[in-house]
Amino acid sequence: MPESSLVELVRQTASGNRRDVLLAVARLFAGRADVYSERELELFGDVIGRLLDREALADRLVVSQLVASIERTPRDLALKLAGDQAVVAAPVLEQSPVLTASDLIGLASTMGQDHLLAISRRKELPTLVSDVIVVRGNMGVHASVAANPGARLSPDSFARLAFKAKSMPGLSDALSSRPDLPHTVAESLMPFSSPQARQRLERVLALKPEISDDDIVAEVMSLIDTPRPEQTRSRAEVRALVSDIRFGRTSLEAGLRQLTAARRLTDISVFLADLALLKESYVSNVLHKVNAVGIGLVCRSLRISAEDYAALSQLRCEKLKLPISHADAMMREYSQITTTSAERALRYHRLHNAASVIAFDAI
Repeated sequence: MPESSLVELVRQTASGNRRDVLLAVARLFAGRADVYSERELELFGDVIGRLLDREALADRLVVSQLVASIERTPRDLALKLAGDQAVVAAPVLEQSPVLTASDLIGLASTMGQDHLLAISRRKELPTLVSDVIVVRGNMGVHASVAANPGARLSPDSFARLAFKAKSMPGLSDALSSRPDLPHTVAESLMPFSSPQARQRLERVLALKPEISDDDIVAEVMSLIDTPRPEQTRSRAEVRALVSDIRFGRTSLEAGLRQLTAARRLTDISVFLADLALLKESYVSNVLHKVNAVGIGLVCRSLRISAEDYAALSQLRCEKLKLPISHADAMMREYSQITTTSAERALRYHRLHNAASVIAFDAI
C-alpha cells in the first residue's frame, strides 16, 4: 500500500470530506488487514483514531462494525472504540480478539450496563472478567452471562447468580443449562425453578461431581497450611525477606530472584501476597493456575520486570508440567497488562473481597 495511497486519502480531509475519508480508510484497512505491515497497521490506527473524534455516532458505529472481529486491529483503536458510547463500543466489546483480559477487566470495572452486556456476550470470557460483570451487572447482564456457555464462572459468581435467581424469573433456567453448574448451586436452585429447569437440575445432581481446579488448589492449600516445622521456618524466612524489602535493606527484584532460583514456588505465593496486600490463598490459586492472567496482574501491580516474570513463568511451567513454550505465551500476555489496569483490578478485588466477608447475604 500503500502508505502513499493512505496519505493521499488523508489529504482529502482538507476539502471537508472527512466522513468519506474515515469510511474509505476503514474499509481499506478491513479489506486487507492480513497483508499490511506493522508500520502500515500503526498508521491506519492513528489515522482512523484521529478521524473518529470528529464524526457522528452512526459513522463511528460503521467503523466499529468493520474492525471489530479483525485480529490485526491496532489495540489503541480497539480500546478507543470500546470506550465510546455503548452502541459504538458493543461490536468491539463483544467480538474483538485484540482486547486482553486486563483490558476487559478495566472496561468492565468502569463502564455502564450496556457495555457490560456487550462484554457478557463474548465467545470466551475469563473468570476474572466474569466476576466483575456479575458484581456490577444488572438483571439483563446477569441473564446474559449465565446463558453464555463460554463465560467461565467462579464459585462466588455462581453463588451470586443463584441468589439473584430467587427474584429473577428465567435466570434459574439459564443456570440450569450450564454444564459447569456446581452441585451446591443446583441444589439451591431447585425450590424456585420451572419444571423444565428442575429436570435439568436433577440430571446435574444425579451425576457424580467432578473435582475442579479450585478444589485441587484448595486441597493443596490445606496441606500447605498444615503447621509443619519446615514450613514454619520457610514462612518466617519469606516474611523476614519482605520486611527487609519494606525497610530498604534489599530490593523486591533481589528477593524474587532468590526464591525463583531456589525453585520455591509456594514461598513465592507468600512473598507476593505480603507485598501486594492480598490473601495468600488468592495468590497461591492464581500462581498454580495454567491461565496466567491472575498472576500477571499481581506481578504487574508490583512492577516486576519482564526478565524476572520470564524466570517465574519458566518455573511455573516446570511445576505445573507445562511445555516450556507456554512461558512465551505468558510473556506476551504480560506485555499487554498495564500497571494502571493491574492496580485497578486488584484494588477492585480487595474491595470486593472485603465486602463479601462483611455482608455476603445482603448482595
